[in-house]
Amino acid sequence: MRILVYGAGPMGSYFAAKLGDSDQDVTILARERRLSTLSRYLIVLENQDGVETARVKVPVLVRLSPVDAYDLVLVAVGKNHYPGVLPFLAANISTPNVLFLGNNVEGPREMVRLLGQERVLLGFPGVSGMVDSRVVRYSIDERPSLTFGELDGSESERTAWIKDLFEGAGFDVNVSSNMESILRYHAALILPLMGAFVRAEWDRKRLEQDGEGLVLMLKAMREGIGALKELGLPIVLDNLGRIEWVPAPVMGIYARRMLGRRDLEYIFTRGPTALGEMKMLTEEFRKVLGSTSKPTPCFDELSEYIRKG
Repeated sequence: MRILVYGAGPMGSYFAAKLGDSDQDVTILARERRLSTLSRYLIVLENQDGVETARVKVPVLVRLSPVDAYDLVLVAVGKNHYPGVLPFLAANISTPNVLFLGNNVEGPREMVRLLGQERVLLGFPGVSGMVDSRVVRYSIDERPSLTFGELDGSESERTAWIKDLFEGAGFDVNVSSNMESILRYHAALILPLMGAFVRAEWDRKRLEQDGEGLVLMLKAMREGIGALKELGLPIVLDNLGRIEWVPAPVMGIYARRMLGRRDLEYIFTRGPTALGEMKMLTEEFRKVLGSTSKPTPCFDELSEYIRKG
């Protein structure tokens, strides 16, 4: 089975290394400095405790041509890079399965328009990290995880073999029947967090000590969750229900505790480098909020920090 990881940032490099370490035929598409680094060196994975967990050589591709044939392409770039990536994927008619990994509020409309619905899957990884030269320093709970699914929510032959593929590489895998809900509710968490982080001038310790900013963040999360519920999207992420019922006197304490969640860690590890993607996601989310009757003053306030950041 031939696999292409499209994107060589921390997520793409991690996935390529894990798949390569499980003896899969995997190639990674890289650009500029990452292309030079990966052409010369192994990918080294190092966990949050500083322990090296893998050292893998992965073949590098410069450009995806229309005739390159893969069984699966994993798109591991930020949403703001999709306009530059989608034309190459659309022109490549030899790959039947394209799994988009990462944030997406708007949904798969543009991917479907260019690639066709039968080729597109959506997913979200349970790993965060940063690239330091050839070393990928990553953070996970216990094992890496991946949640993905078909656009129509069905379990198909290809979701079965993709699940087996990643489980063989050591991932905990969940096939979801509602990726739209997962991605939008995740945005309802990370966008207020990013706004509060920018408000604290990119200083995590300052944010932890900013009770007013933490309460504003939690209230903005509540606004987003309430709006998505009004649209009929079921809550499919753990702990989201608790956010709605935190008593006012302990909102700051609860919000501060949230900052330690591993699934939100990449906001702090990527920091300003994620700002371009967060600006795009914020505009997408504001359109979603505008289609509901829910007022969102706290989200609006924090989104201005992202917009001006």
